[in-house]
Amino acid sequence: MFDIILLISCGLGVGFVSSFFGIGGGAIIIPVLFSLFPNLPAQALLPVSLGMIFFNTIINLFLFKKQSLLPSKKTFIILFAGCLIGALSGSSILYLIDSLMIKKIFAITLIVVSIKTFLSKEKTSSDTLTEPPITLFLTGLAGAFLSAITGLGGGIIYVPIFMSVIKMPLKYISPFSNTAMLFASSLGLLPHLFKPLDLTSIELNEFYKMFYIGHVNFLFIFIMLIGASLSSRLGSNLNSKVSFNHKKIALGMLLLVFSLKTFVS
Repeated sequence: MFDIILLISCGLGVGFVSSFFGIGGGAIIIPVLFSLFPNLPAQALLPVSLGMIFFNTIINLFLFKKQSLLPSKKTFIILFAGCLIGALSGSSILYLIDSLMIKKIFAITLIVVSIKTFLSKEKTSSDTLTEPPITLFLTGLAGAFLSAITGLGGGIIYVPIFMSVIKMPLKYISPFSNTAMLFASSLGLLPHLFKPLDLTSIELNEFYKMFYIGHVNFLFIFIMLIGASLSSRLGSNLNSKVSFNHKKIALGMLLLVFSLKTFVS
């Protein structure tokens, strides 16, 4: 029962941060999963994060569609192409890295991005969107690659680039990041569905084992989605109402806390 309560609470946090900040929520999901199931290999937990992020971004994009903030069809295609290459290459590399190294990569990535977030400055107040195709393609590729090997969803790459490089108006950053994360998480998730997991070799409740397809546990995802469905609307409503400085301080602190938690664990 404690596991279920904590997973629902995790979902509440993920639903809010993904729709408000534009990050996937892997920064919350991964430390929670590592703490709840310390005996499971990272390869059996990171796909759960990707699955959760995939379904949660669908909820967020539905909310952003109502606000007419979604990217153009051209942007969809460019981001998808970059994400396809990044996700497939990252998923292949994941199984060549041991769990401890994956945790270190995850924690170091969060620390670097948290520092970058604290130092970032609001560089535009324009509502005009400029979407350089090459930059969008490389952004999709980098975020999807990182997503596949860390389970983060790619948002921590997308948000700083949309903010500082493309100089995107603040209200569009979360919708565009969620769009890219939809591609990155789904493409990164697919290979894990077809890789068999030796359930006899892992220490886990037998009931939980019933819900694994490949390396993806859909029960964990469903439980977290219950929480996310309750908090996503709040994040999307606040997305364009909170100032840049307040947003960056909150995001930087969030990433720093979870990176240190992963190092300590």
